[in-house]
Amino acid sequence: MNRHPFFKPASTVRGRLGQLCLFCAAAALAVLFFSQTGLYHCPLRWGLGIECPGCGMTRAAACLLRLDFAGAWRMHPLVFAAAGFLLFAAWMWVTGQGNPLRKKWLLRTFAALFALWWGLRILRFLQGQQPDLLEPQALLPRVLRLLTGR
Repeated sequence: MNRHPFFKPASTVRGRLGQLCLFCAAAALAVLFFSQTGLYHCPLRWGLGIECPGCGMTRAAACLLRLDFAGAWRMHPLVFAAAGFLLFAAWMWVTGQGNPLRKKWLLRTFAALFALWWGLRILRFLQGQQPDLLEPQALLPRVLRLLTGR
């Protein structure tokens, strides 16, 4: 399968580093754009009215880009683990050591961390704290209100 030359990984460390810089700049611009404009909305929160395990990650990444570490922690504590993974993945890619996404233990660890975080959010809700878990203007709650008349 032939790849477009733009998407083909460079053959040298310097070339891969340049491609990585372009990718990081584009990702940073996308994060800042979506966090400032509010154009993107989580499909799970929009449809069902509940936060997904990743809700707040874009805002947390925007805080990291502004070097607001406390704000990033408040938005989503796992942004630091995600940033560490991205640095690890970038290092592996630039040095030509392979694809970190093929490391099953790493993906399972991230899945477990996100599931644990989601469980803690739900537990806070069950203990009486209101952690923005429910979105009253989401599709499912509106349909339920129409059906029940409340």
